Amino acid sequence: MKSLLFALLSSLILSSCGSMEEIDTSTVAGQYKLAEQFEDNERYQEAIIRFTEIKNKYPYSRFATMAELKVADIQFKRESYAESKLAYQIFRDYHPSYQKMDYIVYQIAESSFLQLPESIDRDLSESQDALNYYRSVIRQYPKSEFAAKARIRISETLKKLAEKEMYIANFYFKMKNYKSALKRYENVMTKFPKLGLTAEALKGASLSAFESELAGLGKKYLNELYKAYPNSGEAADLKSRVGKYGIN
Repeated sequence: MKSLLFALLSSLILSSCGSMEEIDTSTVAGQYKLAEQFEDNERYQEAIIRFTEIKNKYPYSRFATMAELKVADIQFKRESYAESKLAYQIFRDYHPSYQKMDYIVYQIAESSFLQLPESIDRDLSESQDALNYYRSVIRQYPKSEFAAKARIRISETLKKLAEKEMYIANFYFKMKNYKSALKRYENVMTKFPKLGLTAEALKGASLSAFESELAGLGKKYLNELYKAYPNSGEAADLKSRVGKYGIN
């Protein structure tokens, strides 16, 4: 059984190698096809080396531009997003008239977005680049197939940023740093008003204001919460807690 399995594996390897050897690499087209073969076989590092060689050896060939973009695409495909972002940016700078620039800009944005961590308590610094490039896609290429995708990604990115701001606000509140918490809750309301966090932010802002002895501001946010979200859990919770501030 083992010998049969070994024979089958050997046959597959040889057939794979054989298909590569059949390619005529005396031409740039053949070399490009061989590089694609490495990519198709998920031998990404070898493919990158081959495509880079084509770019360097034949700088005025159409294959040079194609190879340069392939390097960026492979870096993205193997989830090396910092590298793919840089590669796409360089490609954009050197080929400003490329006919599918909407794809390039979108891929730069994606390379930033996919570097964002799942956990909101970690670094989200790439988010601003992601937003800028997604917005560029929408602004510069409104009819592109990538414009709709960019809008979805913008919402996802803003949600992450809003949740991060809420996380920080709640942290300050727990630490009894109420004025800093208040500022963060207000940021959630003003910067991220349509992401489903407003009720929680109004409750936090009201409590933080009361704790900071800003009764007028506390009442303002309390009334806004009661008016906009009268049946919410946040409104019910706030009603049960404001008695300590002399509010009925």
